[in-house]
Amino acid sequence: MNNIITSVAINGFKGFGDPTKISFEKLTVLAGANSVGKSSIIQALLLSRMTIGEGKKNISAKKIPLNKNYLLALGDTRQITTKKQINFDFTLQSEESFNLNYDVPIESNYISYNNLKSLVDKFNNCLASPDFHYLNAERIGPRPLHENTVFTLPNVGCQGEFAIQLLVDGLTFQTSPFKNFDKIIHTDKSSRDDLSTQSDLWMQFIIPDISITANRINEINRSTAKYNQHTPPNVGFGISYILPIIVSGLIAKEGSMFIVENPEAHLHPFGQSRIGQFLAMVAASGVQVIVETHSEHVINGMRLAAAKGFISHNDVLINFLSKDEETNKINVTAIEVDDSGDLTDFPPGFFDQSAQDLVQLTRIRRQKI
Repeated sequence: MNNIITSVAINGFKGFGDPTKISFEKLTVLAGANSVGKSSIIQALLLSRMTIGEGKKNISAKKIPLNKNYLLALGDTRQITTKKQINFDFTLQSEESFNLNYDVPIESNYISYNNLKSLVDKFNNCLASPDFHYLNAERIGPRPLHENTVFTLPNVGCQGEFAIQLLVDGLTFQTSPFKNFDKIIHTDKSSRDDLSTQSDLWMQFIIPDISITANRINEINRSTAKYNQHTPPNVGFGISYILPIIVSGLIAKEGSMFIVENPEAHLHPFGQSRIGQFLAMVAASGVQVIVETHSEHVINGMRLAAAKGFISHNDVLINFLSKDEETNKINVTAIEVDDSGDLTDFPPGFFDQSAQDLVQLTRIRRQKI
């Protein structure tokens, strides 16, 4: 898989006023406090994908909207930069590179690119793949009915809105995308490799004893689902938030990209750890996976997957973002995982709040004695 992105240098976009390099691996985590640039990195990737897509459709096109595809709502150019240009410099595992250089009109809801014509042929990478998956942090909650659509390629949508339809359609995998997955989940080798069955197995891995029944209501062209024969509003948000991640991970093809924000939302810590393991195994199957998370449990699940050998520890990278209190500059610390699942660095602020709280609780107890 030599078409994965290995780095992007962002310059002039939102909090990245100075050139800042972010490294990527097959499985990349973006971690850190609120408002330190994690979402900005994902937005830069989404804008770049939009640019590539527009360029392939119309090489003379110039404008890239800030508030259109992938639920982007960046406002106008005043909200994203104080400079006249924005630059995204990419490198690939094949050692190729390409640059997206945007002009920034004043108080506009679009930016313009000016160098695409000479670069379109270089866009042979997972960010440019027709098979691309992005799940926003705000996913569809419990719904009695789900709209149906017509797919060019199967996709759950940016909020998971089409996950139920895909289960109803009963997508069958011509060649199994699971690879090592069956060693983790199902010992029953007779299990079918259709999407509905496999989604059930993976959901049970994360939320034990769950079962999903999906159906189509042809009269109104809608899909519906029950969970353990309960209607969606009676089972809470956790199931409806996690299902699109499972479906996306199963249908993503080798050489594609899967970006997911806050996979831990509405999940018990047990499920958070398990979804971390699942995402690690998706990455091991040949999909470049990028995860924004605030969950130590998700990261620990990925570390477990590396320690168990379900993914090479060399293929896992955690980018911890923080801000310099004096300069307000974003700092990126790249943290690797060794073959025992240990981290190569543990910078201040990196999931150390539990330890800090325990220290304070200990002091309070001592004061009360």
